[in-house]
Amino acid sequence: FPNSLDNVCPMQEFDLQTTAAVIDALGGNPAVGDLTGSNAKAVWNWRSSNSFPANTYVAIMTALRAQGMRAPDSLWAMKLPAPSPESAA
Repeated sequence: FPNSLDNVCPMQEFDLQTTAAVIDALGGNPAVGDLTGSNAKAVWNWRSSNSFPANTYVAIMTALRAQGMRAPDSLWAMKLPAPSPESAA
């Protein structure tokens, strides 16, 4: 497995590196709130914590791709699966 889930493409550069950059690129807090069905306080929290909740991944990534932009999966705190017992031996 690669060290990162960032679109399973090592060495790939991403256009947007922070939640703030993603939110701004998608039209700001109100637009991202509408896109994800979230309130303004939630979007503000994502901006300040630099992490999106997992249930926003598909909506945000789809909107970014439609505009030709990318963001790393790490902004959603994605984790690699735990090693299988066979590979740990």
